[in-house]
Amino acid sequence: MQEIVLIDSESVFAEVLRREGDHWITEIVQGPAATLSLSSVPVTIAMSDLYEGIPLPEPRPSQAAVR
Repeated sequence: MQEIVLIDSESVFAEVLRREGDHWITEIVQGPAATLSLSSVPVTIAMSDLYEGIPLPEPRPSQAAVR
């Protein structure tokens, strides 16, 4: 196992866990302008393309914006 990819179903967010030697490195990929790249397979994809056509819940306003 070299990489584990977790894809969020409610926001444009992915977490990549990548093995480097005896350690695991975590990479956060967030937002439609970000790009998800995997080193275990030759894949690079824009997050906007990955989530294209997937209806996502409306983002909740932050608490600071509500006050």
